[in-house]
This record gives sequence, C-alpha cells and structure tokens, in this order.
Amino acid sequence: MKLTLDDSLPVFTWIRCDGDITQDQTFADPMRDGFGADIYAKKVVIDMTNARRVDSSGVSWLLGCQRRFREGGGSLTLCSVPPIVMDVFRVLSLDKSFQIVDRAEIEKLSNEGSEQ
Repeated sequence: MKLTLDDSLPVFTWIRCDGDITQDQTFADPMRDGFGADIYAKKVVIDMTNARRVDSSGVSWLLGCQRRFREGGGSLTLCSVPPIVMDVFRVLSLDKSFQIVDRAEIEKLSNEGSEQ
C-alpha cells in the first residue's frame, strides 16, 4: 500500500491510496509515519481509486485509523472505493461503519467549505 499526500482540494487533506490495502508491519502506522501524528486532527479523505484489494490487516488498519481520527478530533472519509473493496466492506458490514462517498460529493463539500 502506498499513501501519497495530494493537496488538490481545499478543506480536506487528500491522500491517495495505491495498491493492495494491507499492513506490512504489524505495529506500523503508515498514516502517522507518513504524515505525522497531527494527521488524526484533520479532515482526511482517502482516495481509493487505485486500490486493488483489501485484506484483513488492511481492514484492521482502516478501523484503527477511524478510531484514531475520532479520538484526535478529525474525520476519515473513504472516496471512490473500488467494487472489489466495497464487496469486502459489505460482507463485513463495514459499508455502514465508514463514511464512503464518490469524488463528486467530496468536491462539492470541499467547494462549500472553502466558500465559508
């Protein structure tokens, strides 16, 4: 899994996720390690357009991220989730646990937030 910061939208911190959503190292936190501990205080969108699949360690990592965002006062939104990943979320009943939107919704929210 490769996470890349992309500041293309105001209001939200936009992070692209490429490849397999998995956690290679049991105790690693790719979000904190890549973007700093203060990332959990921000409104973050993870763009999953280029995610190929998700495994159990990836699901666990996403759930942990969601908890850390809630504890840190930030928010986590998943965007453009591919069908193969969405199928896993549905089977595990996680499609209702995560905030999942398409890119058009995020752009609309971002534009509304930047006008205030």
